[in-house]
Amino acid sequence: MEQAKQRVANEKKKQNEKKRKAENHHKYIMGGIVVKYFPDCYHYDEGELNRILSVALQTK
Repeated sequence: MEQAKQRVANEKKKQNEKKRKAENHHKYIMGGIVVKYFPDCYHYDEGELNRILSVALQTK
């Protein structure tokens, strides 16, 4: 029973780590885009940047 609990805990830990890595990669990439193409927007918070980027990336 303890081994099963430990396996479940380890699997959850692996899934959380994988999710965290993906989120960090996304933040790193998006941060690079903001710095390169929208340097004036760098001081906005994450919610504002998400809104700005979603509109900016949809337009030609």
